[in-house]
Amino acid sequence: MNRNYDDNDSLSSEKKYGAFGGGRVREADGGDAGGIPVTKYNLILGGVLFWGFLANALICFFTRNVALYEYALPILIGYLVLALVGVLMTRSHSATVSFIGYNLVVIPLGFVLSLYISEFEPLLILSVFAMTAAVTLTMMLLSLVFPRLFLSMGRALGITLLVVIVLELIFTFVAIATGAFSDSLYLVIDWIVVVVFSLYVGYDWAIAQRRYRTVDAAVDSACALYLDIINLFIRLLRIMGRSRRR
Repeated sequence: MNRNYDDNDSLSSEKKYGAFGGGRVREADGGDAGGIPVTKYNLILGGVLFWGFLANALICFFTRNVALYEYALPILIGYLVLALVGVLMTRSHSATVSFIGYNLVVIPLGFVLSLYISEFEPLLILSVFAMTAAVTLTMMLLSLVFPRLFLSMGRALGITLLVVIVLELIFTFVAIATGAFSDSLYLVIDWIVVVVFSLYVGYDWAIAQRRYRTVDAAVDSACALYLDIINLFIRLLRIMGRSRRR
């Protein structure tokens, strides 16, 4: 069987599908990307994802009574630095290095999440977690049924997310400078981001199923999906929390 890339190539979306993840999918003969059995590959991917969420839950649980807001700035700066290093490490062809990089993303983010969710009621957090899980499973199933549709969305999703982030930053600076804060405007932005990251779940799951199946590829795919799901959770929590306060 001929393949278009080497056995250790876990292929980032930028490398394989273009600058924003767009482009055609390169499949092996017979449509099977090859490598370790698909069941084993997906179990590893799921296990890495589960560890990320479990680590976040444990961090949030054990820091729930700690006044993290006093260290908010160091936590955010530390997260940004470690997450950047971690994402770069996940581009390695070594599963061990990629997993270390994954933890550099996951563990600092656990402290950021603990800081963020402290203002929300536990019941609301659980409700949004269940909602996020339902959306995630739905998008994964749709991605299995319509893989090419999701794979074709990469470039559009990347551009849309970039534009929304830039606009959100501009609106934030304007609000700080003028004191004119539009809650409705941020609500619209949050919903757009929810839609984008919901579609990204399906997109990254489709990419994961097209990669040559290695342990490293499973870790890399888990990292991409983890970031999609966490961003989806945060935005849904913000939306639901806003509606509860009205």
